[in-house]
Amino acid sequence: MVGQADDVWIPNMMAQIAYPDLDILSRDSAELDLIGRLKPGRTVEQARSEFSVLAHQLEETYPETNRNTGVFLCPLKGVHPAVRSETSELPLILAATVTCLLLIACANLAGLLLARGASRHKEIGIRLALGAGRGRLIRQLLSESLLLSLLGGVTGLMITSWANDLLARYYTAEVEGVRPFYVLSLDWSVFLYSLLLTVVTGLAFGLVPALQASRPALVPILKEDASAFSYRRSRLRSAFLVSQVALSVVLLIGAGLIIQSLQRLKWRPGFDAQKVVFIRMKPHLSGYNQEKSIAYFREVQRRLESLSGVQSVTFAGYPPLRDWGADLRVSLPGHQPSRAEDILRVKQNGVTHEFFEALKIPLLRGRTFDAHDLQQGQQSVIVNETLAQHLWPNQEAVGQTIVVEGKPHEVVGVTKYENFRRDGEAPQPFLFRAEFGGNRMMARLNGDPRTMLPLLRHEILAVDPNVAISEELPLTEVVQNYFAPVKLAMGVLSYAGGLALLLSAIGLYGVLALTVGQRTREIGIRMALGARPGEVLELILREGMGLALLGLILGLFSALGLTRFLSSYLYGIARNDLATFVTVAFLLTGVAMLACYIPARRATKVDPMVALRYE
Repeated sequence: MVGQADDVWIPNMMAQIAYPDLDILSRDSAELDLIGRLKPGRTVEQARSEFSVLAHQLEETYPETNRNTGVFLCPLKGVHPAVRSETSELPLILAATVTCLLLIACANLAGLLLARGASRHKEIGIRLALGAGRGRLIRQLLSESLLLSLLGGVTGLMITSWANDLLARYYTAEVEGVRPFYVLSLDWSVFLYSLLLTVVTGLAFGLVPALQASRPALVPILKEDASAFSYRRSRLRSAFLVSQVALSVVLLIGAGLIIQSLQRLKWRPGFDAQKVVFIRMKPHLSGYNQEKSIAYFREVQRRLESLSGVQSVTFAGYPPLRDWGADLRVSLPGHQPSRAEDILRVKQNGVTHEFFEALKIPLLRGRTFDAHDLQQGQQSVIVNETLAQHLWPNQEAVGQTIVVEGKPHEVVGVTKYENFRRDGEAPQPFLFRAEFGGNRMMARLNGDPRTMLPLLRHEILAVDPNVAISEELPLTEVVQNYFAPVKLAMGVLSYAGGLALLLSAIGLYGVLALTVGQRTREIGIRMALGARPGEVLELILREGMGLALLGLILGLFSALGLTRFLSSYLYGIARNDLATFVTVAFLLTGVAMLACYIPARRATKVDPMVALRYE
């Protein structure tokens, strides 16, 4: 079950108790959803056809409200169809991340099994010579890889309960008094799928190492021919190493981009949210009309501004979040478009004076609102730079007249406000109207918002203790809660990227360590013939770093294409950010160098006399 947890149900005829300004039963309302159960034997397609006929009849009878509306019918499953496409983005990203991490772990295991199988050729040769069949050896080697996979799968399932609690912290973030509801408990289908995936990956990635290890050169092994035990470069093993390094680069770059995106949302959202508290009051639930509500808000503002710890107080129709605020029809005087598609629609917010001071939104030209602008009959607006350039290119916008919903307004200021622009999005036009248009209050404080909230609440309740306070939290938390999917994606990609980096380092170290063991005799001969330790060190490092750099290059090119799927989670940073790519490249190069250096350093300690007597 996904969506919002319902606490109270009321009849449709009483809907205006919860939504006083909305008549959901009126003919021009699209806020009412119908839920029905199909008769036995009937399909969704049949029901859709019948409803299409009804919709056509309603369109002919009521053309004013039902023209071109049609009907939308879908199964009642999962999230609401209106937000299904948007909601599906995050699960797809998480699934892709888990798949990459699984492939890295499998490639790591397969590479280590290949190297381990090469070091067991004498044991396997003796088993074959004593009559063991190849099929029996393959089953033994597959059993070992399957056991490793099962142990890892069981460990992962044990951690799942803790991980569910961790995910709940992201998913249960409250926005505007609404707390999303998700069932995060592990069910049997997920358990069986995870178990099946563990078995399949263990068998699939253990099969090739088992096949290669089960067919050694039997005669040289039984004769203890040194050539049978000499080092042989494995292209398959190299491919596994390159692939896991490349996938690690993709995950690390994705994590780096989203980390920077979240930092920009938190610290540079286009306004200063630090030391600002967000409080929402609902006097209409206590029977207040509009005039009485405005008087109530003015008294709340007066009392709070008298406190020494409060710098400024403002009210707004909507919180300063992306996609909040109704679209208004905007035009220049005498320029009314004849076609509906040519009408300019602009996001707006109704705010009181001190809004720009409280949020520290930069004012480029003109002035901010004052108490005179809030008087009845005054029509003042402040536009952002994008709207000013669109309507008055190469002209001064301050003092101009703009028509908003058919009414002329005077532009008194131009502000720099971009409203959380995503990667690749052009700046959006925006305007602010001077009015007591909402019950959302923001106050800039001198101290910590959490510490001062009890005092602010006490002063608000002193005005009227019967007025409900539905929300009270720092504005930084409002922003973070609204962008919780970005935070969740950052957490998953960061953990996955760190784990992928660790696995790649383990893979490089493990394969090179086994390689050094297999090349002990060769290294001893080289040193006996005069090779210096530095040359031996360079030999081993060159092999390991060559694979790492090849994987790095492939990963960088792959990330250039794959990061486009993160565009909807990137704010204030481009998906091809050069600094992120360079940082990840240096980070992975350093970790790979360390992973290769340890076994290479051990190779320089080989005693030539011991190595010449090896095998």
